[in-house]
Amino acid sequence: MKTIIFGFSRLITCVLSILAWARAVRPVAPASILTAILLNGAAQAQTELRLGTAAPSSSPWGVWVQDVADEIEKASDGALRIRVIGDAALGGEKTLLRQGMKGRLDMIMISNVYLSLIEQEIDLVSSPFLFDTTAQGSCVTVNHLGSILGDSMENAQLVPLGWLEVGNVIVFSRDPIATPSDLEGKKVRISETSVDMMFSRRLGAVGVPLGISDTILSLQTGGVDAALLPAAFGVGIGIHRIAPHLTVSNHTRLIGTIAVSKSTYDRLSPQERKWLEIVTSSGPRLSKTILDTEEKMLSQLSDAGVSVRGLSEGERSAWRTAAEGIQDELAVSLGESAVQMLARIEAAKAACDG
Repeated sequence: MKTIIFGFSRLITCVLSILAWARAVRPVAPASILTAILLNGAAQAQTELRLGTAAPSSSPWGVWVQDVADEIEKASDGALRIRVIGDAALGGEKTLLRQGMKGRLDMIMISNVYLSLIEQEIDLVSSPFLFDTTAQGSCVTVNHLGSILGDSMENAQLVPLGWLEVGNVIVFSRDPIATPSDLEGKKVRISETSVDMMFSRRLGAVGVPLGISDTILSLQTGGVDAALLPAAFGVGIGIHRIAPHLTVSNHTRLIGTIAVSKSTYDRLSPQERKWLEIVTSSGPRLSKTILDTEEKMLSQLSDAGVSVRGLSEGERSAWRTAAEGIQDELAVSLGESAVQMLARIEAAKAACDG
């Protein structure tokens, strides 16, 4: 959205000055006066883009995206401004995604959970224990995910600027949980993805897809017994107060993206697109912040007497066994394009380990 900003009093002063000069010096055609005014206004042209996110403004994601917006405004000397609208003020992630795809919102920052609305095979990125190490997951996210998901995003009329860290998913529960067998028969909040539903079945649990507000209410009323959520996010919104037993399963590495609506991106100048690359270069900084925050939060909670259970090798092996082969099963069920996407993910993992 292009906005030409005029200071009204400055405009009047400019017009009067031009007219006075014209009378005193020589006749000036009205067209010349208009041209002078328009050039003065054009020098003050500013592009403002609205960015919607469900992330709380005080969260690591909210703080980071506002910092990046400030960096872009400073680098452009105010010519490009990103107005961050957080705290789900424009709706949840599903709504934000649809608004971005339709071009009704210039930019969105969302997790990959709802990207499966574009193409279901994107669920593969959320497969439990997909990555072998933290470093491998970071490398694939920053260096390879753009090419793996590029066609899907383009088909959805979105231009991703970068892929971001959401964090490791753990178990928040009302009662102590150590191994998957402890969740057998229990109702567990999961995200609205096919891979989470498959995983809950492998755990012997009853998967209940819920949004965040419904998750809080269901944990309070006993509608669900546990919730699978990113650690930093869950602690940040206080889930540990109503589900006080935390099991650090780290079974899923959740990622997200900042993307520009293609209709907006097509209207931007080459220089404006260049300024937006600040988002891309700042992504690794967010990843480090989130992973460090997780570790510090869980350590502080443990020191404060909250039940934070790290897994023994045997317990971790049980979680991995429960998840074994899920991504292959999901890819085959979704068809050839999903099988090819999984192959690209595996190739990216190998490249990162090489």
